[in-house]
This record gives sequence, C-alpha cells and structure tokens, in this order.
Amino acid sequence: MHSASPVYVLMLIDSCIHLGWLEMAHGILNDMDAAGDLTGFTQHMALLTAYYSREMFKEAKARYDK
Repeated sequence: MHSASPVYVLMLIDSCIHLGWLEMAHGILNDMDAAGDLTGFTQHMALLTAYYSREMFKEAKARYDK
C-alpha cells in the first residue's frame, strides 16, 4: 500500500463501497490498518453505512468490534 498515493487508495475504497464490493473495501481497510496506514473517518463511516443499509450486521460487527 505504501507505493500508492493515499488519494488513490481512498478513491479505490470509495469505489468498492459504491459498487457494493464491501468485502473488498473491508479487506483493503484491514490491510491498511495492519500496515499502520490509518485511513480517514469518512471511509470507515461509508463502509459501516453500506453494511447497515444492506442489513449486513454481522459483517459490520466484525469490522468494528475489535
């Protein structure tokens, strides 16, 4: 992740969420967190909102119940 510009990574996450690829967005956020590259609040809230709008409560809990 370090080789990509943070703006492009955030755009990728936003695009995944928009397309409904929530697991992909979730995985990218996890990878970034593990690498110490904490993303902005906006991407986390967008993913959480998408989970809840699709009634994917288990997935939302798994992402944010650390």
